[in-house]
Amino acid sequence: MVVIPLLLLAPAVSTFTQIFDEDAIVPADGNSHTVRIDSPGDRLLFMRDGGFRPECTVTGAQTAPLGGELTVNSWYAFDRIVSPPSQFEILCASPSPTPVDVRIAPAGSLGQGVLLMVGAIFTGIFGFIWLVLLAVVRHGRRREALYWGGPGHS
Repeated sequence: MVVIPLLLLAPAVSTFTQIFDEDAIVPADGNSHTVRIDSPGDRLLFMRDGGFRPECTVTGAQTAPLGGELTVNSWYAFDRIVSPPSQFEILCASPSPTPVDVRIAPAGSLGQGVLLMVGAIFTGIFGFIWLVLLAVVRHGRRREALYWGGPGHS
């Protein structure tokens, strides 16, 4: 009975962890940094929410503006790297007097978000049904024990 919830939960956990995955964090110090990525796909550049927006130049890949706003765990997405190679150079500089870090992370896709939501909904529905069935079975056993006088009664 425990195996079924785990099978439903595994895809949701896999998708959810990809949201918080990161390839690298580089300082916006005006120096070039080499970044290696393990999986294909677009990448987003994030900065801490509320800081100065760094200017970044990527060698070996194109950048594109975002089509909206995205904030994840107080990290604000400010730029997109389109189909980067497995290794590229990035140079970021910030006008901020305090050190600024730039987080490079997978962009994800709409399909992953939909999969996460559908998986969460089905997991919730299945969990509710499982709890109801568990309550019915336990209540039935309790009534049976009371009717027959409990354990050891002949």
